[in-house]
Amino acid sequence: MGENTLHIFLEQVSDTFNIIRVKTFKEGNLVHSSAYPLPYPIYRFDVGDVTGNGIPDIAVGVVKTTTFDPKLAKRPFLFKISDEGEVRKLWMGSRVSQPLEDFAISKNATPAKVLTIEREQSGKFLVAIYRYHGFGLEHNGYIKREISIEEAYNLLKRSVS
Repeated sequence: MGENTLHIFLEQVSDTFNIIRVKTFKEGNLVHSSAYPLPYPIYRFDVGDVTGNGIPDIAVGVVKTTTFDPKLAKRPFLFKISDEGEVRKLWMGSRVSQPLEDFAISKNATPAKVLTIEREQSGKFLVAIYRYHGFGLEHNGYIKREISIEEAYNLLKRSVS
């Protein structure tokens, strides 16, 4: 008996409408398909095991307002894949410590870390480390603060591979 293989991807329907798709294959045959609509602009899509349960989780960066923050901003959403292969909400973040610029999931740890680029009050940037903790992301420190956006992206790239 072969193992299940997951194909996880984002289908862009328009600038403001996307669909997370998860297809489950067994021995090369499609056995299940799941879709989760996202009616927002997307700036980041990444996959990694942030819960540490051996099943990939999905991180999506959306641009939207929230009830308590009417400003259009970048926000991190996390999704899990259920035992049945369905995409389910894990955490729909409204914000992290500072205004979010971008993020990536580390591929070198289980559970995976979420590394962010955030804008400092000074206008410079920082790279922070978060871990998923029950309900939401828990701040676990900084890699570096008060840096340029170019340096932040270089640090992010080196830290997730």
